[in-house]
Amino acid sequence: MNFRAASVVDILRCSQKDNFIIGKLQSSIFEILKILGNEYRHQNTIKNLSSALYFLLTSCSNLQSFGEEYSGIIRFDSRTKTLPSQFTHLLWLVLYITGDNIFNNILHKNKHFITKSKSLTEEAKNALLCCLYFLKTNKHMFVRLHTALFYIKGDYYYISNFLFGIRYILLRQWYQDNNYSQNFKFLGKVLLLYLCFYLVHQIKFSKTSQEQIDHQLKEFKTGKKVVNSCLICSKDRKYVITTFCGHLFCWDCIQSCLLYQEVCPVCRESVNPNKTIMLQNYS
Repeated sequence: MNFRAASVVDILRCSQKDNFIIGKLQSSIFEILKILGNEYRHQNTIKNLSSALYFLLTSCSNLQSFGEEYSGIIRFDSRTKTLPSQFTHLLWLVLYITGDNIFNNILHKNKHFITKSKSLTEEAKNALLCCLYFLKTNKHMFVRLHTALFYIKGDYYYISNFLFGIRYILLRQWYQDNNYSQNFKFLGKVLLLYLCFYLVHQIKFSKTSQEQIDHQLKEFKTGKKVVNSCLICSKDRKYVITTFCGHLFCWDCIQSCLLYQEVCPVCRESVNPNKTIMLQNYS
């Protein structure tokens, strides 16, 4: 029997349902910890634990998740043309939960290797460190690029799915919904245009001086951040905003990020744009 690939709408519907169930599980864990008086101590750990527990009991057990059952889709290994194995699912889950930390650790180890290398010249070290710094400060742009390609092609929603070749197919052919496929393709193309414009703007119209670049590179080498620098643009903060998780940003920077995704760019804590706080008389 021939199966059709799930559309963008089907996959998004599945993801929203899964995130809703994970949110409910997380809230239950928070309620238990609230009774114990430790509800704010390990928030990120609890989020990761909720996701891990949910997918261990569903996908990693070769069962449909609630979102997949709700959308009438199932996971499919595009390389072996079969259902993904439990081992593949476990690797996917590790990358899905800890991918950002793994990426940061790889950058940190490479930075340490470059700075301690005796065979590289200072010019070569600075060039390589600039590349690592670019990857670290612009990793969100690669995520947006992946999202744009997903909207256009509809293949892999998560980067971890792409790395392990996990796609979705429809179990109920009659349930296929292609009404909004063209809209998402258009949205993906608009997002690609935005990324191109952002890259060109950063290269040609950035007003960052050589002194600032050297200063940022020195910070990257030593691992010490300037207290007054924004964690998004790496420049001095203007109209300082703080989120519930305690991180500080420029007003324009954090508002632009929250338009795309309502999470903290640093710790991925959920952020309500209406509950950010501007720090008056802050220096």
